[in-house]
Amino acid sequence: MILSEITAAMQAWSVVRNNATALQNLFRGKNGFEIPANFEIIGEHLHVYPGVVNNELYFFLIPAYYDNIVFKQTIANRVIACQTSSLRLDPITKRASAEEENTSITENEASTSIGNWTNYSESWMESVVTTSSGMYKSFLVPMSDIEHGNQHSTFFALKGDDPTFVADLVTRDQTNGNFIGFYDLARPVPPFGSSGTASSLDEFYLLSLI
Repeated sequence: MILSEITAAMQAWSVVRNNATALQNLFRGKNGFEIPANFEIIGEHLHVYPGVVNNELYFFLIPAYYDNIVFKQTIANRVIACQTSSLRLDPITKRASAEEENTSITENEASTSIGNWTNYSESWMESVVTTSSGMYKSFLVPMSDIEHGNQHSTFFALKGDDPTFVADLVTRDQTNGNFIGFYDLARPVPPFGSSGTASSLDEFYLLSLI
């Protein structure tokens, strides 16, 4: 996609992000997206932006390193568009070696957060759109969650307990069918942090174009 198409999709998300009914329609029947195995790994963080293309929900991924005005002439080439779909969360049957396996949460914790999305996302949307931050505009994800060449399935999730759920992304990392780990260190934006990484809109160049 060219830059104008990417920003148009993000703008379309901005229009609906605080409309619970529109959000429910966009997410219905979808629970995540696949990250291409050839995704470029650079820097410490990944920016994940939701967008709407022809009434379909997408998530646009770009290394935070490139999400900068310095790269404005070529930034579209750094963005990967991931269409959402219905992913299967199959039980773990094959594991990588103990040396390779690396997980930030257990299989049960991952299943719980993903299950929360399945069971409570529609009521959560009705609640979150009434908050000061509203529905998220982006996610900040540690680049350590992604390993070049591996298969990554990213599931929508809700962390915590009802009624104080927080939006999350749970990523399942596999290589050649062997389970590596689950990661859930994504952080929804807004709110912006008080300092450091993701402290202001200035650190999200694509978002500043909306």
